[in-house]
Amino acid sequence: MSMLSASVRGHTPGRGLVPVAARGEPDLESRLLHRIDQVEEALRECVGATDPCVSELAGHLMAAGGKRLRPLLALSAGTAGARRDL
Repeated sequence: MSMLSASVRGHTPGRGLVPVAARGEPDLESRLLHRIDQVEEALRECVGATDPCVSELAGHLMAAGGKRLRPLLALSAGTAGARRDL
């Protein structure tokens, strides 16, 4: 197992922000939690490396957080307003 997967496996820092963004709306909270988990998985895939040194550095960057607020804001904004099928 790489350092990256060991350091962030099972830990999704962005999930702590979701209840604040959803403001007591259980359906919205559920959808945002699902989507932020997808964002977390995509981040892990983007920074994965076969070099152990690179994996360790990427693991520290991922564990530091700060890369989830913008995606959460975009996901939240996407739920605002009337739904229109394009």
